[in-house]
Amino acid sequence: MRAFQRLGNDVRFIGYRDLLGDKYHDIIRILWSRFSTFRNFSKPLWLTKLNEIFFETASRFNPDLILSIKGETLLPKYITKLRKQTGAALALWFPDDPRFFNSLTAHIAPYYDMVFTSAQRATNLYNSISVNNVYRLPFACDPEIHKGVLDAQNILKRALFIGTYSPKRYSFIKNLVKCGIPIDVIGSNWPFPFDKYVVSPSVIGPQYVRRIQSYSVTLNIHQNLAYGPNMRTFEVTGSGGVLLSDRAEDITNFFTEGSEILVYDSLEDAAQKIKYLIQNPDAFYAVASNGQKKCHDKYTYDERARQILKFL
Repeated sequence: MRAFQRLGNDVRFIGYRDLLGDKYHDIIRILWSRFSTFRNFSKPLWLTKLNEIFFETASRFNPDLILSIKGETLLPKYITKLRKQTGAALALWFPDDPRFFNSLTAHIAPYYDMVFTSAQRATNLYNSISVNNVYRLPFACDPEIHKGVLDAQNILKRALFIGTYSPKRYSFIKNLVKCGIPIDVIGSNWPFPFDKYVVSPSVIGPQYVRRIQSYSVTLNIHQNLAYGPNMRTFEVTGSGGVLLSDRAEDITNFFTEGSEILVYDSLEDAAQKIKYLIQNPDAFYAVASNGQKKCHDKYTYDERARQILKFL
């Protein structure tokens, strides 16, 4: 939202966290994304009410563009109503492809005028269901939030991973611990007894940035390497952290390996590089600085907003 405002646009944001409450927001969002039966079940309970609020707000605002992030709560019926009522272009930006393609996006994408996805490979998925107005829009950083430098005086000689639990991440970090790697985890849903490594639940904004700047290295573990660099790639570099990432497809087209980010190809490679980073943090401050400069110069949400607006 801030990116569009900085470009001189009048913006209205409609979210559903306040309507559902913090206590139930996450679990309901997860169920909406994963299960079409739950979406159908919740229509008379929540979804229809939410969509009426969206529709009334948009009708009063009369926008040129309605951008739906993920789109799990905007029903196809109301997408059609919004287009007819406002004349606005309706765009879906789905950053989690291909995780919920079959359960969610394949059902809603055909109703939008344009679809943006973070992964180049995902465009083929949309083409397979005759959605051809699909474009790649990678993740980015917000320099107003992701700013500052490593805390050199108080750097923790440990690795950090920020993210929610998944079996792949659990297995990889568990094996790093067996290799003697000191690592802290920030995120939700990590099971017992592994939760002893979790130092904090999920964090956002300035607190997220401060955490990254306090560690010798921040580890990146993609859910699916074939679908390109994830959000963490840009947020860690934008925050001035030292990023050690697995080799996601075309990640080195965004950042130069060795001078802007560091990349590992195996568990053993990651363990070796983390140990060196912890023992020699000064050697990689330049990597953090170079990565941040690249991210702030080229990969910002202001630039992503400009890309979206070009399609209007």
